[in-house]
Amino acid sequence: MPTVLVPITGSVLAWAISEAGLSIADVANEVGVSQTLVADWIAGTAQPSKTKFDQLRKTLDRPESFFFLAAPPPPSVSTTRFRSHSGRTGPHTPTPEDLKAIKLAQNLQRLMRWLGQEHERPVIPRASIGDPPEVVAEDARKWLAWSTREQISAKDNEVAKLLRGRIEAQGITALNLTLSEDGFRGFSLPDAIAPVIAVNTRDDIRARSFSYLHECSHLMLGDESICDALPESGTERWCDSVAAAFLMPRRVLAGYVDRRFRRQKVDSFEQVRWAANQLNVSLRAMALRFESVGMAAPGLYGKVNKIASTISRGGGIGGPPQTRARRKLQRYGAGVVGRLMVAEEEGELDKADLTDLLNLSRAELKELRGLLDESAQ
Repeated sequence: MPTVLVPITGSVLAWAISEAGLSIADVANEVGVSQTLVADWIAGTAQPSKTKFDQLRKTLDRPESFFFLAAPPPPSVSTTRFRSHSGRTGPHTPTPEDLKAIKLAQNLQRLMRWLGQEHERPVIPRASIGDPPEVVAEDARKWLAWSTREQISAKDNEVAKLLRGRIEAQGITALNLTLSEDGFRGFSLPDAIAPVIAVNTRDDIRARSFSYLHECSHLMLGDESICDALPESGTERWCDSVAAAFLMPRRVLAGYVDRRFRRQKVDSFEQVRWAANQLNVSLRAMALRFESVGMAAPGLYGKVNKIASTISRGGGIGGPPQTRARRKLQRYGAGVVGRLMVAEEEGELDKADLTDLLNLSRAELKELRGLLDESAQ
């Protein structure tokens, strides 16, 4: 029986080897062939057998269809900057866990860019660092069709989920990734076709709402960053201010002070907790917001922060048992999973590619489809 040869694109293979940080010698050793043969695959003068092709794609961690692209993906715009924590003189060093999450997001962005080339591009409101955060926040509320009344009426666990859905509806990939503890809150990867934001699942559910909006603010600036837990740059403070104004509008807080707190400046943990519960935001975010709009007594944040530090911080949101399929949906979001399912249905990806990409069995993939349908209801 003749050997089945696979007609891969040599330039795509070369790109994948470079992106993986490997050499031709490394690939040859992993696949079990000579360096000369790998070079011939790249040059297009030879083609791998089906067996060697399967070993090749596993070595390079790419789906089958990737190797049949006419040309390598365009250069990534991702030039992530790592910001320093306050008080540090040098750049913050990301952990292996952080780097793995960033690479996952970048790889997913390249895939979504490829799948989105023939589709309508996302429209993100533009802003500059000199724009008043209150004005930018109002533009963002219109963009995401968000109302404070909706935010107040939602259950505690639902605000972040609702926000994520609105962000995905605008063509933005919103990931929930596990980053280093007490480190990065999230990051953003702008792109004309496939913009990506990611937030840290180690943060509690209320803090994630703030992080989604902070990262969207970076996209509005066309800016890319890894955001530390203790930001020190003007850009980080500006993005924080936009997120705060979005979730905690000044007019709403003024109403609380006027009616609930008898027009006195907020000075107690109990007052902050009440307001935070009304708007489904974190205690620290609420204390900082009261201070920033001049409605707080001196030292409010310090008082709240001291008490909040003693309260256990949980990243989970409860709910049904966490199967592998459910975890994938929570990590990638309905927007990405739905797009991948459509790509498989339309022949852009085959089922084997899809199971490889999501690292799920076919039975788990069926479960994921059901979960996606449930989330759309």
